[in-house]
Amino acid sequence: MIGRTWRAAVVVFSVVLLASCGQLFARERPWDHWSTRTVDELCRYPLDFFTDHLGRRGLEASSPIGKLDQKINGFGGCIVDGPKRSLTSLHVSASLELADDDPPEGLTADYEEREPVQVGADVVRVWSRDDGMGRELRADIDGWTGRLVVHLLVIGEPTGDVALADEHLPAAAEMLVRMTRDLKGPGRQPPR
Repeated sequence: MIGRTWRAAVVVFSVVLLASCGQLFARERPWDHWSTRTVDELCRYPLDFFTDHLGRRGLEASSPIGKLDQKINGFGGCIVDGPKRSLTSLHVSASLELADDDPPEGLTADYEEREPVQVGADVVRVWSRDDGMGRELRADIDGWTGRLVVHLLVIGEPTGDVALADEHLPAAAEMLVRMTRDLKGPGRQPPR
């Protein structure tokens, strides 16, 4: 009789333990959604865009937080800089990160939100500085945020050049959406 009671207690305990383990492992783990792509792959998108589409020469890519061959995982960043000895120098940062549950607010201070750019089913939000020397584009896709920040640094007299002209915004937005979709990790379900 004690043997049966003992076995029944073990079975009940095992069922409760297995059920609780199922709940433990059912929770979302961020690393399940990490990107396996590299920062170098991330850098190729803005580098190719500004070189091929906009004709900028002498651009170089680097990673602000590691090596180019490092995996993006939950965040990857890339810096693309123009020639250092030029009077006007382009500075671009591109990033891809696993988004928080609450989307971040737009830029403040000297940036103002402009009309978004539609790329297929995706919307790219755009901010600009009034002087034309800075732009930020952001795409939120499947739990990932892709960003492109462009600054034009001018030494001396203004040249009339801008960081990213209005007529190039649709192509830049398309590149950002393609970068985000190609390099992101698996999609996440929205929180409930």
